[in-house]
Amino acid sequence: MYLEDRLALRLPENPDYTMADPESVRMNYMVNDNIVEVMLVCPGGGAERFQATLNREALIVNVIVQLR
Repeated sequence: MYLEDRLALRLPENPDYTMADPESVRMNYMVNDNIVEVMLVCPGGGAERFQATLNREALIVNVIVQLR
């Protein structure tokens, strides 16, 4: 998993951008007092895989927010 602490880069939107590992997950996040923005990019494989990935990443985000 690759974490980026701001959404400004938005590398996955660049057509020349490729993930180093096709099975990897990229999560960009920005935490402010009033809002949390999260962008998750992961490989295809159906709704179940996306849900499992999102649940796993949500746990990580929760830890990050709690440590803040």
